[in-house]
Amino acid sequence: CLKIEFRLQKIPFVSEPIINLEYKGEILDMYFKPDFVLYDKIVVELKKNESFSIGNIRQINDYLIRKKLSLGILANFTFRGVKTNRVININHSSFHSYFRTLIRTSLRSVHSYFRTLIRTSSR
Repeated sequence: CLKIEFRLQKIPFVSEPIINLEYKGEILDMYFKPDFVLYDKIVVELKKNESFSIGNIRQINDYLIRKKLSLGILANFTFRGVKTNRVININHSSFHSYFRTLIRTSLRSVHSYFRTLIRTSSR
């Protein structure tokens, strides 16, 4: 169903791509196979448990690290509906630049807030 929906929504995807494992530059006979990769950037892994396990999170994080991607989505299908969880590769360069910008912006906002507070309290 998701393949059809991705096509209808014109979302570029690859279904079950094979991600080879390497050890010290040598390709091993082992591989990962996530359910989907969207936009060549987002790993989507589908599960059918009542909750996410630490193993699910480690698995998708390994995909992200191996493919040098920044975002993964775990989608868990239960009888109550779909639960999702985002997994972020904190080693990815986009993560670092995003948080540097966020911290700079936050510090400017805090600094501005305190300047305003000092001005109004000194009156």
